[in-house]
Amino acid sequence: TIFADYLRMLVLPIGLSASYGINSQPARWSAAASDPAAWAAVALVLGCAAASLVLLARGRPTAFALGLAWFFITLSPTSNLIVPIGVLKAERFLYLPSAGAVLFLGGWLVDLADRLRASDRSEVARVAGAAVLPAVLVLFAGMTAIRNLDWTRAEVFWQAQLERQPDDPVGHVGLGFVRYEQGMAAEALGWPEAARELLTEAGVHCQRGMRLDPRKAGSWLFLAEALSALDRQEEALSAFDEAVARLPEGGPLAARGFERLRRGNVAEAKRDFERALELDPAGFR
Repeated sequence: TIFADYLRMLVLPIGLSASYGINSQPARWSAAASDPAAWAAVALVLGCAAASLVLLARGRPTAFALGLAWFFITLSPTSNLIVPIGVLKAERFLYLPSAGAVLFLGGWLVDLADRLRASDRSEVARVAGAAVLPAVLVLFAGMTAIRNLDWTRAEVFWQAQLERQPDDPVGHVGLGFVRYEQGMAAEALGWPEAARELLTEAGVHCQRGMRLDPRKAGSWLFLAEALSALDRQEEALSAFDEAVARLPEGGPLAARGFERLRRGNVAEAKRDFERALELDPAGFR
């Protein structure tokens, strides 16, 4: 379940990903009532709520109950249990709940220390803690440093994303946009072969993103720009039409207008520009 994945991310944050894909099959939400995993997630949340009340009733450290309750309460709105939000899961949804997890862990460590202090194993526990805690800190610091390498450049970021999630439409569109920008830069520098290769790759990634999630207008727009730069005008205009149909806003309309203007269709370009100004007058002044 999603809650189990989130707990795993907190305890062992490996294989992290900027995007875990989106649910492009709305019918699955209506089938959740008959899904055992969905009911297991509900039982998990209710069980944790009950555990919080029991801990408070027994006079255990308040951090236990508050931490446990805080984690699940703040995570529930983005868990798709209350209402489908279209995003399966995301690491950013853990920012607020992680405070509850830390509070719970702190309460557990304090309780454990008190129990060990009252026993005859306090010295052994002290030595073990002195050895284990620094090792855990070094491990997590190293994992953080390695993960930060993925964020050095957009190209590295999207390549790492697709290594972890090969079928992520967001990753393909992101890398497609990077390749498009690189292709346009190569063209400006007078490197036609490199430009063509990069723009072709941009088109491939955008097409892959569209196949994975046809609703994304950005995929069509980037594909259209790449095809236009490759002088594949008919295909480019068709892609612009798809982008406008899926996202009838000022940006896609203006982009199609420029494409039509390049092809000499002044009247059609004028209509696109006028419509773009109507929809977004501030953005095109």
